[in-house]
Amino acid sequence: MSNLRFGIVGYGRMGRLVEQALSERKDHITRVIDPGEGRPWNDASLREMDSAICFTSPDAGYETSVLTDTGRHL
Repeated sequence: MSNLRFGIVGYGRMGRLVEQALSERKDHITRVIDPGEGRPWNDASLREMDSAICFTSPDAGYETSVLTDTGRHL
């Protein structure tokens, strides 16, 4: 278990597998972001995480560079 607060960006097949793996390790998942699933970006969601694990495609329709602009690790 780590002290990092993880966010998952993209909640398709791989995002769900990452969530399961982190949960099994007892890691803390603060937010899942996927606008297509009704889980939008917002300031609070970005502040809650130390690191984001991204599984998106170029045609996903949202820009993950917003995370690097806030100093989050990808």
